[in-house]
Amino acid sequence: MSSKSIEERVAGIEERQKSMKIRQDEIYQVVRAIEHSNQVGRSEMDNQGIRLSCQSPP
Repeated sequence: MSSKSIEERVAGIEERQKSMKIRQDEIYQVVRAIEHSNQVGRSEMDNQGIRLSCQSPP
């Protein structure tokens, strides 16, 4: 059996959970940024398609 007390073990678990929460929040922010980038890219592509379809033939 380890010499750590229950309080020390609980504190260690709480610290790991805090770190996991921080990483989860960071990953969420990255995913949101990628999603936003994809939406902007689609919008720009749609605008290009509209411009191309509105141009008169040569």
